[in-house]
Amino acid sequence: MLRTKICFFLFSFALLMAARSSSAEDWSILLPDGHPSDAAIQAAVEDLQSAGSPYGVKFELGGNGPNRIQVESPSSDDLDPQGFEMGSSIDDNGNRTVTLRGGSIEGEINALYWIWDRLRVYGEIPDLNTRREPALKVRFTGGDDQNSIRNALRYTATWVTGADTLQLFPWDGIEPEDTENRKYREATQKWVDLAHSYHMKFIPRCDEFTYLDEYLKQMDATLTPEDPNLWKALQEKYRRLFQAMPGLDGVCIRTGELTRVFGNYRPFDIIHEPRDLDWSLEKRYRTFVQKMYEVVVGEFDKIYYQRTWETSAREHHSDPEIFKETFTEEVPTKNLYLSPYMSLADRWYYQPYNPTFNLTDHNMVVLLATLDYHAHAGIDVFPSFPGQYHQGGLQQILSDSDSNLVGAQFGVPQADSWSTRDLTGYTCFRLAWDPNEDLWQIAHDFAAIVLGKESADEMAEAILLSYTAYKDGIYVKPVAEGIQGNTLPHLRIGTFPVRGVPEIDGGREHIEWLDRTIYQPCKDRIEETLDHLSQGLEAARQIETITKSAAPNMKEDQRKAAVDSSVLSRWLVEVNVGYIQTCLAYFQYREDPTVEKKDHLASILKSLKSSRQKLIDSPGFQFKLFGVDQLIANTDEILADREKAEQALKRAPESDRVFELIAEQQKAHADYLNKHREELQPILHWKGRIDGRDVLLIQGDRVSIDHLQGDGPAEELSDLVNPLPEEEVTLVVEDLGSAPYRPFVLEQPNKTNGYTGKIFLFDRDPSYSRWEFKVYAVGKKPKETGLQLAW
Repeated sequence: MLRTKICFFLFSFALLMAARSSSAEDWSILLPDGHPSDAAIQAAVEDLQSAGSPYGVKFELGGNGPNRIQVESPSSDDLDPQGFEMGSSIDDNGNRTVTLRGGSIEGEINALYWIWDRLRVYGEIPDLNTRREPALKVRFTGGDDQNSIRNALRYTATWVTGADTLQLFPWDGIEPEDTENRKYREATQKWVDLAHSYHMKFIPRCDEFTYLDEYLKQMDATLTPEDPNLWKALQEKYRRLFQAMPGLDGVCIRTGELTRVFGNYRPFDIIHEPRDLDWSLEKRYRTFVQKMYEVVVGEFDKIYYQRTWETSAREHHSDPEIFKETFTEEVPTKNLYLSPYMSLADRWYYQPYNPTFNLTDHNMVVLLATLDYHAHAGIDVFPSFPGQYHQGGLQQILSDSDSNLVGAQFGVPQADSWSTRDLTGYTCFRLAWDPNEDLWQIAHDFAAIVLGKESADEMAEAILLSYTAYKDGIYVKPVAEGIQGNTLPHLRIGTFPVRGVPEIDGGREHIEWLDRTIYQPCKDRIEETLDHLSQGLEAARQIETITKSAAPNMKEDQRKAAVDSSVLSRWLVEVNVGYIQTCLAYFQYREDPTVEKKDHLASILKSLKSSRQKLIDSPGFQFKLFGVDQLIANTDEILADREKAEQALKRAPESDRVFELIAEQQKAHADYLNKHREELQPILHWKGRIDGRDVLLIQGDRVSIDHLQGDGPAEELSDLVNPLPEEEVTLVVEDLGSAPYRPFVLEQPNKTNGYTGKIFLFDRDPSYSRWEFKVYAVGKKPKETGLQLAW
């Protein structure tokens, strides 16, 4: 009987707790008068409802639910307008109230989205007793459609950049651009309006100087900073822009050699060209900013956001003296925001912090980038956590009592994906509010949102380890410490680049480059180099172990992505470490060819080959191993016959001779075109922009590109006129306006290569250049045409 009573009591208690639990899931949101109609408030409520649904947490605007989010009237007397404070309480019946107050309606919105964030981390609304005011008042991100602008709101962005101003400028009758831009302005206006409804500013972007030939004629301008009409042409573009779209809040501008265009638009590097002009870099850049400022701020009172990025680490972006001499007191401060990277150069590890902060009175907005030059967005490696680096930089810059840092630009998360982009965006969102926030907590919260709270503790440790895995396991410490710019020269965006043209030079240039770039800086620090690589490798292995251990507790739809990424990253680091180890052992053996060193090299090479295959077999493999494969080939040769291998490298043409051979082929092709054009069958017409080194492959009706070095091809237009015959023919290249070294035939189609023609594209100068050429086929073998390769 007693047992029955106890069971009945426990059952009744359970029902009571279930009922209370059920009632605890229903929340009323009570707002001040007028606020429920605000678009951003409505969006926040919708997002709360969507986020709570999987956990049975319901939200209703107004109503008499047992639990309440009570929003008081905003007040900025003691709160930053973007800030908020909130507290939790519980009554005798177990009903909860979260009371919050914002410094303005923007503060209210930020508070509601903090609740949204906490709900996604914990699966419930925890006790919330906090006061939050953002350290950085400007939070700038991308926003060029409904989804990205909504995401900007969710992560408390204050500004969004969307459209390209090249597609917005009125061109005063220049067609087809004038008509196209009119339509694009109409389409863009809805995103401007949406951003404004969310209390954000909308700022389009552009690289300058860009122009149309006809526009330059209209303005009677020539391409030199000495011509006052060139500056008038620059200003008139923005005068027309703001007259046509007065609702724009400003412009985001970048200028210099990175000017990127499309269609009929043309770029001019106003900061460096013409090279023989007696204008200093400082004068050019200062004049550019002043001329832009006169219109953007002076005439229209808009925001002028100037990205100071340059590819060189020896100019105004990275050199404090040049920066100070550029941004003197002659450059006004009102509405002007200057934005460099957090790093000295680009988004690599082992980068000093940018030294141009806190030098002048100009407002600065730091660009917080992903630290993932080892991969790219399409390669699903384990996310690279930037927290340690970016936090240290923010703390250092803001420690100055007169700091001029007012904001940060970063990409906010887009899809709650297990990716470097979303991890970086979430981390930067948190650090922009509180640069001193605990990094483990940030990593934990991201893992909870994406993978589920049950695995978050373990995965936070794995995320923190990614810093060591990539910094020590991918980078080569003595090499990185000796380079001011690219501290990761042997791996770039998923490609291990190969130097030179191995089909011509037998790998000589690549080997000499490895000696100069990798071996010599490490030669007197071999033990230190290997120790750091081992640390990185051990971290990568730990990440894989932790991720597989945590996998059963992850959200089912993210489990495979997380595990696969840990496997891919582990073997990437294995291959990278093996590549560097082989490189060091290769040169040590060449310097001291003992049996012991030969055996060591053979052992290291065997391990590298094994790791290479495991990387290729890893899920999501997309890496290009050109540089690794070339070292393997040269190492195989030296292990097989050292004397023969040394002689082969010695006899191989040096780079100057390689380009002489290329020039000789190009002249022979031009001569053949002049004499035998009637024999030629058109195969391909190709145009695009090339930055580094690429090999264009033609096989049958397929055209593809193997990217070897630099940024990949852009704006490709590939018109295959006829398929390449499956037989030995001679390909002839006609250059129609490409940059040095212009296209040439690297390999003619033959049975051995599956009748694949290979055209080598090597852009010598920095940044992109336009390329255009045609490929023809002659129904004869190369020996019959006299166009056989010289290599």
